[in-house]
Amino acid sequence: MRTFTEYVNSEFPNWQKFSQSNEDAVIEAIFQLIGVGNKVCMEFGAADGEFCSNTAYLWQSLGWSAVLVESDPALFRKLQSRTARFPVVEAHEGFVENPDDFIPEPIDFISIDVDGEDFNIWERSQVPHRVVCIEHNPTFPPEVEFHGGQWMGASAASLVRLGQDKGYKFLMATKTSCFFVREEESEPFEGFDCSLQNNFDRQSLNYVVTDFHGNFDVFGDLPYGMNWKVKLL
Repeated sequence: MRTFTEYVNSEFPNWQKFSQSNEDAVIEAIFQLIGVGNKVCMEFGAADGEFCSNTAYLWQSLGWSAVLVESDPALFRKLQSRTARFPVVEAHEGFVENPDDFIPEPIDFISIDVDGEDFNIWERSQVPHRVVCIEHNPTFPPEVEFHGGQWMGASAASLVRLGQDKGYKFLMATKTSCFFVREEESEPFEGFDCSLQNNFDRQSLNYVVTDFHGNFDVFGDLPYGMNWKVKLL
């Protein structure tokens, strides 16, 4: 059975617009399968509105309405400037505790990418949005369940478990984001392998290796996961 990741990569090979790790293509693939509803999206951790954005293509090119939230004052000023000519976009400065505080009814798409508190933010939400994109820490392997707070984030496995508890089906994980769809809308994905094991980008995994004397070293995608290496004797 073909994985959903393979489907996205084959059907939308050049779809990258603004996102960090080809999330634009995943979003397009999902909505081609389930259809567009109210064309409303939210993004938490919106940055300047375009950098690594998961929603910019939707509200810039497809006419979606958007609520964009950014906590960094300098980035928020850029966000305001870039969205000023788009009346369908609301830009908010500040931190998010609960997405329901911004839109209390279901919308088509929500993206949560705040570098750490993503799991906790989604856990607080009670509104069943159709599609959820949420940042995971890609240095955790797909077998490990863990979630922390700021800067540590959550493993993909922990987000999958949370999604199941909230009534969502996991679809795939890019290097930086996990994608979920509501269970009641998951029929179009029944023909794909949507398991975490087979839809996980492993390029950011780091490894600790030891010699026969117990000395250890670290290797992997160190620029993402670590900024130094250690050797203890």
